[in-house]
Amino acid sequence: MLGLLQGVGLFCSSWMGRDITYDHWSCDLLCAASSPELYRINLEQGRFLSSFNTQSPALNVVCRSKLHGLVACGGEDGAVECFDTRVRSSVGRIDAVGPSGDGDQEVTSLEFNGDGLSMAVGSSAGKVLIYDLRSSRPVRIEDHMYGSPILDIKWHHTLNFERPMLITSDNHVVRIWDPATGEGLTSIEPTTGAINDVCTFPGSGLILLALDSSQIPSYFIPSLGPAPKWCSSLENFTAKALADPFEFEEYFEQHKREKLEKERESRITIKRKLPKVNRGLASRLLETEDTENEKRDAVEDDKTKKKSNKKKGISMQDLEDDRFKAIFTNKEFEIKEDSEEYLALHPMGAKKQTSLLNEHFEPVMSDDDLSLGEDDGDASSEDEPATKKRMYEIKNEEHAEAFWSRKSMAAEESLPMGDRVSALKDDRQSSGLPRGVKQGPGGSREITFTSRNRATYQEDDDDKVEPRKKRGVQSLGLKSQGPVFNGRGRGRGRGRGNRGGGRRGRR
Repeated sequence: MLGLLQGVGLFCSSWMGRDITYDHWSCDLLCAASSPELYRINLEQGRFLSSFNTQSPALNVVCRSKLHGLVACGGEDGAVECFDTRVRSSVGRIDAVGPSGDGDQEVTSLEFNGDGLSMAVGSSAGKVLIYDLRSSRPVRIEDHMYGSPILDIKWHHTLNFERPMLITSDNHVVRIWDPATGEGLTSIEPTTGAINDVCTFPGSGLILLALDSSQIPSYFIPSLGPAPKWCSSLENFTAKALADPFEFEEYFEQHKREKLEKERESRITIKRKLPKVNRGLASRLLETEDTENEKRDAVEDDKTKKKSNKKKGISMQDLEDDRFKAIFTNKEFEIKEDSEEYLALHPMGAKKQTSLLNEHFEPVMSDDDLSLGEDDGDASSEDEPATKKRMYEIKNEEHAEAFWSRKSMAAEESLPMGDRVSALKDDRQSSGLPRGVKQGPGGSREITFTSRNRATYQEDDDDKVEPRKKRGVQSLGLKSQGPVFNGRGRGRGRGRGNRGGGRRGRR
């Protein structure tokens, strides 16, 4: 083995090796180099064998068919020459690049199909030619449209397609397409570096790329094939991506918002106090002004800055002029956004404000909605109809009165506590309510009273109860059958009949 390594070193010092393949029938290692010879090294015997002589000035690529054992070599002159290792001579030679219109181009990649009848040839002009071994004319020609040499060609067999798919790559893009129709399945364009090589897992949709970077990106294409058994979790990732295709965009936008918030925290912010009149207009103007300032700070181009300044609308600085200051101080200039005149002039203004339905009502959750989980709800959302009736309930009486009067309580709730208390006092004085009646927020009323005890307490006639008679000796109302005595004896005790010592009564 040491002598073999020394021989390989001498070979590399004289000629520059460019491609290598292995013949498992004869245990030969075939090497294409910058010479017209195809070198052979027998790994079983550990020595060099006689090389194959070609008609090309130099060889760029070599490949071998696993079905019939034919060896094909691609040269710098754009020709493909085939050899049979059993006869050790050339069996055919064609100008593979000439039919594409590029006669001075080289052959940079070669690959046989598994059936042994088709061969794909890649040129240095970025074109792929498909040949049938029984014909010298290409069956199909495809152009990558980049002008870069084709680096790698793979015939990929999967269960998703009856015919194999071709995976061809250059320095810029990896294309996956059907060799029979030329229809493209998809393409991969990495942004971290130029492509050097492509690795595919047989029968799956997993592709690894070797780039000019420290990382090896991986791509999983479900339409090309299933995930490998050792990496079946890829199927779950793709199912989640199909259910929520905009998850990455939402994550990206959230990351941008968090970054802007951190930048705002580091800045010196000025707390501005809103006026008592037209607070909604003032808050909208301040928000618009802050947004314009953020855009102006984010843009680095001076022309874009000027353009953004031209599009800028009215700001608080414009309204600080003495001519417009009364808008936020005089109540006669207060804008009533719930009036019919304002709604007629601003039909889209209601969409910018919070909906009265969402403010005064809250949705009623049914038992079915509570029993469903997040995953079940996402899965069943496709089966349910697009329009579904929902039930709402009013929050409280204050919100009910505000809803019927088409008013929003957001402005009232946003006021400080001192302003709210002073507003309640003004409402009590101007409402003309009776003494002892207080007016609360949202139109509520409050009254207090003190109960007093009367000197005499009289019960109602309905509540009178007839006094109950005591138990005692009473007449049963029976007819008398003998003499009746109406006297009492004075004896010393109770007696029966004539035994008592009392006197008889009169008849």
